[in-house]
Amino acid sequence: MKPSPLPALLLAIAVCAACSPVEDPPPTDAGGSDAALTDTDADDAGVAGAGADETGRGADTDIPEGWIRHETAAFSFLAPSDLVDERVRGIDSLVGSLSCPELAVTFDHGFYSDSSFAGRRDRPELGIETLELDGHAAELACWDDDDVAEGRPLACSVYAPSVGPADSELPMDVRLQFTVRFSDPALRPAVRGLLRSIRWR
Repeated sequence: MKPSPLPALLLAIAVCAACSPVEDPPPTDAGGSDAALTDTDADDAGVAGAGADETGRGADTDIPEGWIRHETAAFSFLAPSDLVDERVRGIDSLVGSLSCPELAVTFDHGFYSDSSFAGRRDRPELGIETLELDGHAAELACWDDDDVAEGRPLACSVYAPSVGPADSELPMDVRLQFTVRFSDPALRPAVRGLLRSIRWR
């Protein structure tokens, strides 16, 4: 009697399945998740917001050509196209750490986010600017840290103490702290433009 071809067929199916690529699970977009960064060409973004135009650049002419809109689970911003997401994880907020040769970005979007320049308010060179960030009140400031070890002694940061919807029933305000560090003073106008380009999803 000839052997049944069924066992060989089942073995071939199992080997084929084992060799098939497995896709990573999609990133979550709730607090405490990865930053879930994606990229969008700024020329196609069409992001709505105060002063936004069809390029997604808004009124910020200091944004260099070639920068693109990066998307997180909660908001987006314009930055260099080679920005790399380091995929840090938060416990109760959306956090991010991203970098490229020009600059490094960190952010904390959640209930307990705090201003990165709160302890520097007595420094006259801080120059705190009050602004409206996509419909939310915010403060922007820049400063120098000569003792920073990673070689990026210049910093600009924006802090928005309440970025949730007006009709939110959450027990606390959702806040955003977003800081950019860099080393070339000539990049400061572009960095300020980066911060002003933040738009909530």
